[in-house]
Amino acid sequence: MGRPDERIAPACCGTVPPNFIVKTRRTDGISILDAYYRQNSCPKNKGLNPLAVKPKKQANQRQFTTKMNSKNSANSAQPNVHAELPVLDYICSMRFPTFLKSGDKVGIVSPARKISPDEVAPALASLQEWGFVPVLGTHIYSVSHQYAGADADRVADLQRMIDDPEIKAILCSRGGYGCLRIVDAIDFGALKKHPKWLIGFSDLTAFSMAAYRAGCATIHGPMAISWNGKTADVTARGQLRALLMGELPTNSYAPTAPERLRTGRATGRLIGGNLSILSQLIGTPDDFETKGCILFIEDIDEYLYHIDRMLVHLKRAGKFKNLAALIVGGFSDLKDNDIPFGKTVEEIVLDAIGEADFPICFGFPTGHWPQNYPLVHGAMATLSVSHSAVELQMEMR
Repeated sequence: MGRPDERIAPACCGTVPPNFIVKTRRTDGISILDAYYRQNSCPKNKGLNPLAVKPKKQANQRQFTTKMNSKNSANSAQPNVHAELPVLDYICSMRFPTFLKSGDKVGIVSPARKISPDEVAPALASLQEWGFVPVLGTHIYSVSHQYAGADADRVADLQRMIDDPEIKAILCSRGGYGCLRIVDAIDFGALKKHPKWLIGFSDLTAFSMAAYRAGCATIHGPMAISWNGKTADVTARGQLRALLMGELPTNSYAPTAPERLRTGRATGRLIGGNLSILSQLIGTPDDFETKGCILFIEDIDEYLYHIDRMLVHLKRAGKFKNLAALIVGGFSDLKDNDIPFGKTVEEIVLDAIGEADFPICFGFPTGHWPQNYPLVHGAMATLSVSHSAVELQMEMR
């Protein structure tokens, strides 16, 4: 029997080796992609520590079983997913959506905090200027306390956009809080059937990591609300437009805290996002392996000791072990106690990393500040760090 996903070759060598198995199961109508490496790593990618999962009979698997019940309360969406997922050491195969062209439809949804039509209007105008056709989610302006509608409503909007083959990209309106409540209810595996760009950051890190686990690349970048206020930036929006239409940006900047960075050059798969969300994913079905990866982190409105606690948590979970490189983006609007914590973000990061010898940069243009340049989450990337310049190049492979 033919394997339906055989055409998706591992990114590391471009061919499907004999020990690479791709299976598509259907459980309750949902496709689940299981990727296993058996015995050996890909021969052309030894330095990147690629997928090295034990043989199937020994594989460490997690199982989560959930049901959708129509009798649920209005603010409680129970997932409709039943799947067994392997714990992957390294995602070796990624699906990248095609680039957009004039006339393509872009869905806009609110999966987390509520938002007003006035806050979305500037993004709608830009999408139309770019030649795209915005399609609003049914519940984009719904309100349920701080959320954009009930959990089940937000799930329905996002899943509808994912499943619609005419929608070529999905722009999230804003973050806030709410994505972790519904992430298990979304079938991100469907992105392989209808590949499209899912765009967002902050709370949307939960979705980016879930899509990454399903083998699908996303865009960590500006959301609809990013056309307003202190995070509005013409350059960031221009890079998003260029990326959607086929131009991969190369991000280069003069580093902050050059005396604290660690120089070097590294290549690996680019993953990461909001530090608070990343720390909350550990021990869940969307836990992530960082071996051989370039990890990027950012956050906002946190106490310094919270930053320290989350980084210590990542360290204890082994997320800095065998990491290829670390990118520290924006850590904005931070708070301190009456008794000062006594360390800067740079010092907190270096304390958590210890004597690791991989490249580390600070002040990268990503996160909750105007220079939130789009990153292809799941792309292969090369980071070069020197005391005078930091450069990140991305490749869709």
